[in-house]
Amino acid sequence: MSGIALFVPTDEMLSQAMDILNEKDNHVIVLKKIRTEDAAAEAQKAISAGVNIIIARGRQAIEIRRYTNVAVSEIVMTAQELGLLVMQAKKIVGKEHPRIGIFGWGDMLCDTTFFNQLYHVDLRRYQLKDIDEWRNTIEKAGKDGLDIIIGGQAALDGAYRLGIPGLYLSSTGEAIRVALKNAESLFYMSEIEQHNYAQFSTVLDSAFNGIIKVSVAGKILVINRAMEQILG
Repeated sequence: MSGIALFVPTDEMLSQAMDILNEKDNHVIVLKKIRTEDAAAEAQKAISAGVNIIIARGRQAIEIRRYTNVAVSEIVMTAQELGLLVMQAKKIVGKEHPRIGIFGWGDMLCDTTFFNQLYHVDLRRYQLKDIDEWRNTIEKAGKDGLDIIIGGQAALDGAYRLGIPGLYLSSTGEAIRVALKNAESLFYMSEIEQHNYAQFSTVLDSAFNGIIKVSVAGKILVINRAMEQILG
């Protein structure tokens, strides 16, 4: 059995995910709110349960990619969702042209090239990549004269230490819906590949001639029963 696991960091996103999954049939067999420090362990549990694709966001997605080989469909914040957060940040700061710092792990933020023109802000993006250096990234950003920080829990903790207002990087559910659609596409592709491989294996094993394929280094990549018997 194969399927999809959907991991989220908050109760709000868990509720959104449940509503989205109830909209139509899907292949999600694991839905769970997890802590970032448990991401790799939870992914391994899901893989043991038959999951071959995982949907996750931000640092959780990075941790899963780092410690497993499973396919990951990342939850990427959409332009609409980020636009709503920027407007909310402007209200909190109360400035006409505030300097907003937005923090995201990996590729979880969409393109914001024209946000300054659209929302009349000075938007600074900070991409968190290194698990060991993200604190330094937040500390350095504190010297950029930010009026408010938008980000996940790690960024908000940093904002609190710097004495800067923080706004959680919350989703409307749109990003989850897009990630689920991508995961379903990956699922169907993997099913087709498995079907094709099964047919290929049947042809190989039913052949009377011995068939073997080796790499340049001499490693056996494919071998059928007839060749196994020939080689002993």
